Amino acid sequence: MQNTFTSMMSKSEQSRITAFAQNVMGAQCVVEIGCWVGESTKAILRGFSGELHLIDKFIWTSDHHEKYPDIAAVGEDFSAITRENLSDFDRTGEIHLHKISAEEFNPALLGDTPVGLLILDGPKDPRLVQHLILQFVPHMAQTGRILVKHAASSRFTDLVDVMVRLIDAEILTPVAEFPAEGADTMLAFGPGQVTTVPDELLSSTWLDVFDKHLKPALERCPVGQLLPVIWLLRAKHKDAAFQCARKLSYSPSLLNAWVDLQDFLLNREGMDLEVLIELEMHLTA
Repeated sequence: MQNTFTSMMSKSEQSRITAFAQNVMGAQCVVEIGCWVGESTKAILRGFSGELHLIDKFIWTSDHHEKYPDIAAVGEDFSAITRENLSDFDRTGEIHLHKISAEEFNPALLGDTPVGLLILDGPKDPRLVQHLILQFVPHMAQTGRILVKHAASSRFTDLVDVMVRLIDAEILTPVAEFPAEGADTMLAFGPGQVTTVPDELLSSTWLDVFDKHLKPALERCPVGQLLPVIWLLRAKHKDAAFQCARKLSYSPSLLNAWVDLQDFLLNREGMDLEVLIELEMHLTA
């Protein structure tokens, strides 16, 4: 009997992954990094029936145990659980599980098969995400797509910074096909050429890149609209953050998103309470 797992993806994310997977050509493969038990993988397999590579340590963690305490012991190999969860999509020899950390996987193991779709789910460390993209871009098909889940998270704005710098370096090119709906913050890119990535950008350049390339994909998401404000605060550009906040159109959902963020920014980021309160006033003006 199969275990029942709850997908942590929105319906928009699931449908978009399936749509991107349907565009992958038969001579190409799909790679998913951080598949866990395979709920997001199902979205891939609804649109793609070719060679699929799943990269994960497949070691049950305390976080997994907290969500599903009766599935496996902490430290246990759960790759068999993932395979069981994907059994309805079983294709002989087409689904490959790589029990390895993302940073240890070498794309050269894929041979000459170009990657038509790369999905980055598990990695949240910005340096690792940048490393993976630089590693995989040379192995991507020209028509390939790179999907970065949760790239526009308010708690991981360093990931957005990575995306902005990679766009500025023309290593990634945002694509507008299959646009997001609602609070879907998964970003989609086409591959460019590997070159030097700037360690940082002028705030004016950063904001220009974000506004031109990422803002259209995130305009329906309150958190997405707030990302430049949070980035400016973290970069110690208080006045610029206030100015950016004043440009945002007031909405209850936007204000609610900011209120939800304040405790995190205050207690986890150590930001000044007076600054956070003043910024809220600009959002309500």
